[in-house]
Amino acid sequence: MRDLTRFARGASYERLPQEMKKLSKYAVLDVVGVALAGWHEPAPTILRRTLLEGAPDGKASLWGEKRRVAPNQAALANGTASHALDYDDVAPSVLTHPSAPVLAALIPMAEELGSSGKEVMTAYAVGTEVMSRIGIVLGYRHYDIGWHATDTLGTVGAAVACGHLMDLDGRPFANAVAISGSLAGGLRKNFGTMTKPLHVGMAASHAIEAVMLASEGFTADEDIFGDNGYFTAFGGAAMKGRPVKFGRPFDLLASGLSVKKFPCCYATHRLIKGVLDLREKHSLSLAGVNRVVCELPPRAALPLIHHRPKTGLQAKFSAEYTVIASLADGIINLRSFDDSEVNRPEIQRALEKVEIKERRGSVEQGLEIEEEPITVTIEIEGGKRYQTVVRYAPGSKNNPLTEEERLQKWTDCVNYFCRRMHKHEGRSLSADSRELFDKMLAIHSYPKFSDWMVEFTEKLL
Repeated sequence: MRDLTRFARGASYERLPQEMKKLSKYAVLDVVGVALAGWHEPAPTILRRTLLEGAPDGKASLWGEKRRVAPNQAALANGTASHALDYDDVAPSVLTHPSAPVLAALIPMAEELGSSGKEVMTAYAVGTEVMSRIGIVLGYRHYDIGWHATDTLGTVGAAVACGHLMDLDGRPFANAVAISGSLAGGLRKNFGTMTKPLHVGMAASHAIEAVMLASEGFTADEDIFGDNGYFTAFGGAAMKGRPVKFGRPFDLLASGLSVKKFPCCYATHRLIKGVLDLREKHSLSLAGVNRVVCELPPRAALPLIHHRPKTGLQAKFSAEYTVIASLADGIINLRSFDDSEVNRPEIQRALEKVEIKERRGSVEQGLEIEEEPITVTIEIEGGKRYQTVVRYAPGSKNNPLTEEERLQKWTDCVNYFCRRMHKHEGRSLSADSRELFDKMLAIHSYPKFSDWMVEFTEKLL
């Protein structure tokens, strides 16, 4: 805990690597964008209707509405929306979605505190770094035994970020982290249901609650990472002999932060790319395909638990569906996961054509999966086979999205939200989207981060 506290309290925007500064700004755009796109999905809609109806006014924005509520309530709603489409970024080193829980907590706190753009970007870097490093200590076993690391790690990472933003000193800061450790949870069994995005909302809201309690003198065991603590409970092993070096370098720079090109589980992205590449190169169609064999690294298919999906949420965690939809449509986008698209008779019949094979071997860390290639083989009528090897997913460290592609994703998400709201009909939002995008890249010059949120609300809502 001492090293964690020293790192968090000693961080500053000026000391951050330039790459980390830019990454943090892109992360805000990605998370807020996908939250807007997911705003009217069933999970966040039910949550707002059930838990926020009649909530008193506060200072924190609900990103898809002109309403403001208390920070923990905004974090719950915004966080759930940010993960509703499973379109937010991924840290392959620890198999988490790092930006959504951290920023869903940080942005409401920044609005409450009047924090600057630099302070928010620094807190993001601190929170995601702690999230990654404690995840590396836990190792792949944590995910393998059934925990959803985005919640278990995200609650702690978001609490560290908010504690930094509040400038908590040693003991309250340690108490905030320890409280967050007891509030962390989330089961991987709930993948493909509304509860998976709820995990992000819970992580963000619990982080704020932990920090608020600690700031008022609420106590916890400051040795939360010691014997029989966080690491033992979530990974079955103590931390002894495993020192953590925070920020040397930042894990999101060293291992990469993958920005999703497709709105579904990251484990499907290389499969999608492989199928789309073969389809285009050889002019393939679903009707002419007999079989598709996908060979994956050990444990890479672990989150792909829905083999015969019937809903869009299930299809996001289905290797079979994403492969067949890629073949049938030549594109994977937000519409691909409408229930009606998933239940097309020709798609449902073709799911049995896909065979998923995992290579033998063990996994100690999530990054091992990212570093091994996948192979896609398509057999057509007559027995002819086409094969491709895919090493890197679009948007990954070794195949990053361009700034233009990031802008396009942001604009697509904004437009998707506005279409569902029936707002701005007949008017292009490209100029407004571009202006907000550019201003976020200059957020370090904002005395108050909340000023960007005000502009965002005025232009889009």
